[in-house]
Amino acid sequence: MKLNLSVSIGLISGKDEPDQWKDRALWLRVLKTCRIVVSTPDVLLNALRHGYVQLGCDVGLLVFDEAHHAAEKHAYNLIMREFYDQLPSRPESPTNVDEVMRPMILGLTASPIFGGDAEKSFRWVKSTFTIFRS
Repeated sequence: MKLNLSVSIGLISGKDEPDQWKDRALWLRVLKTCRIVVSTPDVLLNALRHGYVQLGCDVGLLVFDEAHHAAEKHAYNLIMREFYDQLPSRPESPTNVDEVMRPMILGLTASPIFGGDAEKSFRWVKSTFTIFRS
């Protein structure tokens, strides 16, 4: 992956010395030196809750892999409810890149159908993600 991108990439996961990511200085260094940060959802949620990462300032794009898990108490859903919803809406054509606003979102999934009920799944997705477009 790094060979195909011309920007610095940081990888953060709980299995790689999980206690090291409880240090604010380490988060600041990663955010300062890496253009792309790949993280597990739980590690990102903890960093947001501790104030090490500011969603409206430090993150311009959230990519959720396996986005169909973004329900109930999953970290994806908690990130959206606790942090994303609180931010000002993203204007259609942002003019000030330093303005605090909701990051863009890309949700990826190969499993959009929950429990075999396609109609129920699409109603849930529509009702859940419609609020994030504003």
